Amino acid sequence: MIKFAREAVKNENEYLHCARQAEVYVRSFLEECEDGIYSREVEGAGKNNLYVGLAGILHMYLQFYLVEHYEKSNCQRDIDYEHIIKEMTRYLSIHWKDGLEYVKQNGEAVLGMAEAFYGGIGGIGMVLNEVYKVFADESAKKAVWEIITYYKEHAVRTEKGIYWSDNSAIFFDGGITLFLIDSFLTYQDEQEVLKNSVDEVKNFITDKDNRKYNEKDLYRLITDSCDYILANGIYHDDGGLEIDHMQVDFKHKEPNFEFGTAGIGYLFAKVYEITNDIKYLQAAKAAGIYLKNIAVKKGRGYLIPYKLGKYDDLFYLGNCHGPVGTAKLFYELYKVTDNNQYLQEVFSLYEGAAALGAPFVQSAGFWNTTCICCGPAGYAAPYVGLYYETGDDKWKELAHGVGEILVGTKSWSEKNQNQGYHWEIAFDRTKPEIITSPAGYLSGTAGIAVALLQIYCMHTNNKGCLCLIDDPYLKWKR
Repeated sequence: MIKFAREAVKNENEYLHCARQAEVYVRSFLEECEDGIYSREVEGAGKNNLYVGLAGILHMYLQFYLVEHYEKSNCQRDIDYEHIIKEMTRYLSIHWKDGLEYVKQNGEAVLGMAEAFYGGIGGIGMVLNEVYKVFADESAKKAVWEIITYYKEHAVRTEKGIYWSDNSAIFFDGGITLFLIDSFLTYQDEQEVLKNSVDEVKNFITDKDNRKYNEKDLYRLITDSCDYILANGIYHDDGGLEIDHMQVDFKHKEPNFEFGTAGIGYLFAKVYEITNDIKYLQAAKAAGIYLKNIAVKKGRGYLIPYKLGKYDDLFYLGNCHGPVGTAKLFYELYKVTDNNQYLQEVFSLYEGAAALGAPFVQSAGFWNTTCICCGPAGYAAPYVGLYYETGDDKWKELAHGVGEILVGTKSWSEKNQNQGYHWEIAFDRTKPEIITSPAGYLSGTAGIAVALLQIYCMHTNNKGCLCLIDDPYLKWKR
């Protein structure tokens, strides 16, 4: 049994210090050019995306800005976060389609990633929405509507609805729909509030020039894409709904968040929130039934296997394929139904994780990586959120423990200690000998910095640090 290294943290400012040192490392990859600020760490189609690229780094800087401006007395005044944010925004507003252009010339390993959510333009748009909420930045808004226009013009229309890659997963088309929901929520107050019934919206005719799109068009994109995903669901006799509609052969039967039923069930619940159409709530509940029916008891809780039929006894324990991601569905159902049983399912998933030692002990499904995607950093937001929701100090102590892991596993350059802190991880579990120190959000240091800020905020009652729409725990209050 290998435990993650931990370092005792007695003062909450240690979390803020560690996060700031992580920012120094991320900033070491930034460059200024005539179009703004970009990161030179990642090349190719992913350089601007949410997962490893500039959009995720921009999200990190927004969290620093919000946290440190919530409490002026503790603000790090030698770094102009607002300047960095606005220059990154300007760069992304110009270069959001670079990944699409790159794959036209060079192809991509998995078709559809460059236009998708975590790996493509949808995630970029989501972070630009975040910028607009904070700064009312018109270049961010303009780029978002260009991305929405791209999705409208490139949607494949069928009798069932619309799709882009024909991969239902949150990583792909389901995530695009999350971005569209986020845009709907971001800009709805600026236009005539949608009061039409679902049927009236379905019959809405777009502007004749086919270039100007408004809230009703956006609503229809959301419902049509969600309807297509729902139409391709697999209904089981036990009342469960499985979502496994993928054109990527090797990603089938992965039921958790990024590629499976858990993520799409979460999407259905989010669509219900804006439509009040009961069919989406019923679909979200049926997705939960499916997951419960394939669950494997672990300790006082349960877990969902990584890959059915191939790795039934392997349990990833992070966000992408583990309980951190899967619990989002049940927490969202708890929010929209006010049914405490769904909160109990969240608890059961975290009990299952604890039975295998997560987030403190490494295992076959929780290896030498600390990042948001598949490591302990991903536990910060749910633990903090559950503490806020329940007031139970158990969750506060667990979040504090995650912080001690992140502080305890940090690294720095002996030759150049001015480069800040980074985290050395084996991101690919099939090649544990390859150790890297990514700067990205879901993959590395930027995300760990955000997790540290979330824990710092919990200890100091700072309300600045927030989550994006793919996470239900720490949300915007409009």
